[in-house]
Amino acid sequence: MPHQLDTWLYQGGRPNRVARLLNGLWSRLAAAGRSPEQLYSLEVRGRRSGRRLAFPVVVADHEAERYLVAMLGRRANWVANVRAAGGRAVLRHGGREDVLLEEVDPAARGPILRRYLQLAPGARPHIPVDPEAPPAAFEAVAADYPVFLIRPAADAMTPTLQAVLDAFNAHDVDAILAFFTEDCTFDTPRGDRLVGKQEVRKGFQARFDGIPDIHCGDDRHWSCGDRGVSEWTIRGTQVSGEPIEVRGCDLFEFTDGKVSRKDSFWKIID
Repeated sequence: MPHQLDTWLYQGGRPNRVARLLNGLWSRLAAAGRSPEQLYSLEVRGRRSGRRLAFPVVVADHEAERYLVAMLGRRANWVANVRAAGGRAVLRHGGREDVLLEEVDPAARGPILRRYLQLAPGARPHIPVDPEAPPAAFEAVAADYPVFLIRPAADAMTPTLQAVLDAFNAHDVDAILAFFTEDCTFDTPRGDRLVGKQEVRKGFQARFDGIPDIHCGDDRHWSCGDRGVSEWTIRGTQVSGEPIEVRGCDLFEFTDGKVSRKDSFWKIID
């Protein structure tokens, strides 16, 4: 009977009205720390509404790491929202934990799915494998059930800073702007403020036009939450033929996993 109820609550792979009410209740209990140890409230921004959405999830532990599993498979709404948010989310269980969710390759999901089913009996009607089945049974369905590794979000944006610099060194304006929000701002070393992607695009293109061989090296990057810093040395030759060497840094602000502000500072080296 319990498994029949679970199936009824999620007919067609979507929660019905009763399931949504129960999910809301369990999510509030989990957020308050009044739920079983493995049950958390997952908060992620809706890709359409822009609102913070909360949903109860079971955190599965495996080999000293923690994971989330989408028991409803690839069409689960929270999976689409997590992907759209660049993996940035919040877990709550009596406290707030900012996290970065990294999707696990299907080839590595099998043992995690097994552990998840051991911890979440309510998920068993939705994942057609017995918890005690051999590894091959889990490997056969792994591609259908997204799994996410839970990482601390303290330095989650550091790889993005490196990727922005790599795109800059490739003089690829489109690749740079792929990491920026639509309403981004860019404060230039001269004190001008560029607002919106189109103006920021012009700013980057002007830099490449003015120093055709511009390159950033000696770089280091840090991030913490929604702030980040890149430190670098720019070298190149201006269109006038005069060489330039600049030591500087960029201060970044992030919104939903993308750069919303870039503030640049230059120190010209004689």
